[in-house]
Amino acid sequence: MNIANKITVSRFFLTVIFVALASVDSEITRWAAWGAGFLAAMSDILDGYLARKYELVTDFGKLMDPLADKIFVSAAFVVLVENEIVPAWLVIVVLSREFAVTGLRLLAAQKGQVISAAFGGKMKTLTQFLYLGSGGVIWGLYGRGGLAAIDNDYVHYTLSGLMIATAVITVYTGYEYFIKNKSLYLESL
Repeated sequence: MNIANKITVSRFFLTVIFVALASVDSEITRWAAWGAGFLAAMSDILDGYLARKYELVTDFGKLMDPLADKIFVSAAFVVLVENEIVPAWLVIVVLSREFAVTGLRLLAAQKGQVISAAFGGKMKTLTQFLYLGSGGVIWGLYGRGGLAAIDNDYVHYTLSGLMIATAVITVYTGYEYFIKNKSLYLESL
């Protein structure tokens, strides 16, 4: 297993640590969870960089890197919904897209094909990480329901803008995957 794939696998462990820390409600564990989440996000950037720079791209990485991202992002969104920082409708949109694209990847794998992450998918992940990171800071500072404690329109507008951007990019990139790979599922109907 090369270094890029090891970093990808580490994201699964960072997600477990994130969830474990997030399940204990104290300021220190919230910030520790945020730190684990930050490391998970940075590991996504690092593994991709190393894989491309040193030609370490493998089928394992093409499948597991997006899966590790999906599991971490799903866990982070669920934690922030539970703590009343992120609206549930956004998590439903994100999870629906993630499950649909994962299903498409599984269908491709059954046919001996691998669907790599596209540029749009990387932008989607970046937008989600920015939104989750911002929500995580509010959670770290204020705890459960922390968004309601902020009396600053600029913060609310900024988070609302990030939320809308996250929803739009998430839906659009899911649509894009299905349009580019329609032969995979049309043959199976």
